Amino acid sequence: MAYVIIGATGELGRALSGLLAAKGHGLILVARRAEALEALADGIARDGHRRPAVVAADVAEGPAYLAAIREAARDQGGVEGLLLPIGRAIRDDLRTPAAEVSNLVAVNLTAAMDAVSELWGDLMAAPRPVIVGFGSITAIRGGRRNLVYGAAKRALGGYFESLELIGAGVGIAVQFYVLGFMDTAKMGGEATPLPKGEIAHLAAAVCAGLGRGSFRRWYPWWWRPLAIILRHLPWALYQRIDSARSG
Repeated sequence: MAYVIIGATGELGRALSGLLAAKGHGLILVARRAEALEALADGIARDGHRRPAVVAADVAEGPAYLAAIREAARDQGGVEGLLLPIGRAIRDDLRTPAAEVSNLVAVNLTAAMDAVSELWGDLMAAPRPVIVGFGSITAIRGGRRNLVYGAAKRALGGYFESLELIGAGVGIAVQFYVLGFMDTAKMGGEATPLPKGEIAHLAAAVCAGLGRGSFRRWYPWWWRPLAIILRHLPWALYQRIDSARSG
């Protein structure tokens, strides 16, 4: 059986792919850039692991690509897990063209919904199926930046909460990580009020947690207290803080 990783060529997707391949799991990797996807699969094979199946697709263009995932899954004996390390943000997305807004919503929200709906039956047939999603501290409260991203990630959190309720009744584990700021190339040298999380550590934690049932966790854990404080600040004070942060 195989794990499906959608967003496989992102920093977290690459880290998850390498760790799962090293543990002997079959993989079906999905990403938009075919060249990067093939390079990732070739690298895994060069390391002595089974070469993953690959599906090059832009998930924002709709769910047609999911048929290719199911075909690849049949060749590998089914789907044992669905990992969704996908996301895209544009800081000033209020003034973004409508097509870009639709793309942001698809990548951050509806692509995950499409994949879960399409692969739910396949997961039901696995012995210990798991679905893993990733939220963001940006979704905790509104802000002057990343409006669409934050709104989509907040909706994704609600969706995974509902999935967890349903999964509990049918034996599908549903895991959701709410991410603080991570040390990624896109973050660059941007200052943050608390230390950033490490992608390698997150990937290791995700892989270690796959067999541990359903849960919702913060990563890194130290961002959760800040999120709680921000969530409960009086609106007038929060407005001043957000204005200063947005510059």
